[in-house]
Amino acid sequence: MQGYEVSVDELLAAKDARIHLFKQMASHHHGTLVCFKLNIPGPVKNSELIVKAFIRGIELWLDKLMSDSLVLLDEKIINEKTGPEYFVVVDYDPWLIKKITTEIEETHPLGRLFDFDVMDRDLKGYGRTEIGYKPRKCLVCEENAFVCGRSRTHELSELTTEVTRLITRYFASK
Repeated sequence: MQGYEVSVDELLAAKDARIHLFKQMASHHHGTLVCFKLNIPGPVKNSELIVKAFIRGIELWLDKLMSDSLVLLDEKIINEKTGPEYFVVVDYDPWLIKKITTEIEETHPLGRLFDFDVMDRDLKGYGRTEIGYKPRKCLVCEENAFVCGRSRTHELSELTTEVTRLITRYFASK
């Protein structure tokens, strides 16, 4: 994965900026907030390949919005070295939005990399386990991703190789 490496401080600053943007969007719109980004292990969070997968995720999301006739109230894309992020406010129930986004994560070939955060206007998050889905699986094995990540079960090179393989295989088949 080629790109700029980011520090932990840069990632934390990006998280703070994300929360600030959520608060700003929530104060202007009555709706469900969604942030789409990619789960990319390691210090490189943005590259040509990552952006390509990110754009595909947005296309899938927008196709789903259109097919369900959902009303998009606001949207914003940020593409920094800490990773591309897509923010949207939708006039629809947060539980149903979380179900839609989790189905995309679970069924699309790139879905394991997709990360849709869903919140209501009070910034209450909605998790996948709350709607009956199991926790995310590890990129490398079938175990719980959180458990593998916390215990550092896999080498970083193994994880980044799998990310590259997933993305290149998907686009090679198109």
